[in-house]
Parts: sequence; C-alpha cells; structure tokens
Amino acid sequence: MLKTMRNAFLVTVAIIDLLANIPYIRDILQGKSKPNIASWSTWCLINTIAVLAALAAGNAINTVILGATYLVGSLTILILGLFKGTRKYTWFDALCQSLAVVGIILWRTSHDPNIALGFAILVDVLAVFPTYIHSWIYPYEETWSTFAIATLGAFFFILLAPAHSFAALGIPIDFFVINGIVAVIVVSRRKAVA
Repeated sequence: MLKTMRNAFLVTVAIIDLLANIPYIRDILQGKSKPNIASWSTWCLINTIAVLAALAAGNAINTVILGATYLVGSLTILILGLFKGTRKYTWFDALCQSLAVVGIILWRTSHDPNIALGFAILVDVLAVFPTYIHSWIYPYEETWSTFAIATLGAFFFILLAPAHSFAALGIPIDFFVINGIVAVIVVSRRKAVA
C-alpha cells in the first residue's frame, strides 16, 4: 500500500515537473526567453544518462522518473530553441558534452552506472554556470517560476527516494540545488534592478 502511494505521488510530482516547463515555453514563444541550444542539448544528454544509469543501478525509480520528466522538458525546449533560441556553441559546451561521454565510457568499461551518474552531476554543475551568469546579468530573460517549481519537484523526488543510495539521491539533489540557485538569482536580481 505504501509503495503504491509513493508511486502515485511520484507520478503526481512528475506531472507537476512537466507543467513547470509551461511558463518557460510561453516566454520562449513570446520572445522573452531565448534558450541556448548548446546548453539545452547538454541537459538532454545529462538527463538521458540519468535515466539510463538509474535504470541500470536499480532501486532508483525516483531518479528514472525525474530524469525522464527533465528529458521531456529539455527536448521540448531544445526543439523550440532551434527556432526561437540562440546557437552559441563554445569550447565550454564541447568540454561539458565530452565529460558526459567520458562518464558513459567509464560506466561501460567498469560496469558501474554510478560513474556515469557522477559525471552527469559534474557536467550539470559545470554546464549551469553560463545560466547563473546570464540570470545575474539579464534576470528578466529567465523564467524564475520554472526553476522554482523544478526545485520543489526535485525536493519531493528526494523525499520519495526508495533507497539512500547515490543512484537514488545524486541527481535529485543536484537538480534541487542547481534549479534553486537559478530561481534565487533571478528573483533577487529582479528586485535589485527594479
């Protein structure tokens, strides 16, 4: 019974996380936000790794569902970015994507999916820095509510972890911290420049 309730709550939180993308998508369509397709392709890669590695690790259904919802959102934003975003691919983007691929290779050679998850988290921590900087300089070009809702969703995915393992908690904690920082930067900078 408890497992069924947890799974139902996981699905509910996943739906909320998917809906969190709506304000950002609206802002993209209205020209208020311009996603960088290089960044969003990196996040698609990270989310794909998170889903596959969590599946391989087992007992991390929360990370599988969280990664899948983020992957759907990232893919949607990436596709919109192809038409309404910027196409700025830098050496930093190449570095982040290369590190993610290194994590996959090490996972496949060591047979330890936690290595890929660790590299995905490392890449995510690095890849978000341009977003931090952009949010600081241009706070009105980021949609704070999307990041705030994603932070809340990640918090619930942490609470619903079926185990206290790296596979079950690493990605949700990463997403909680990273999205929370973006939301705080945007809100605080909007107040400062208002």
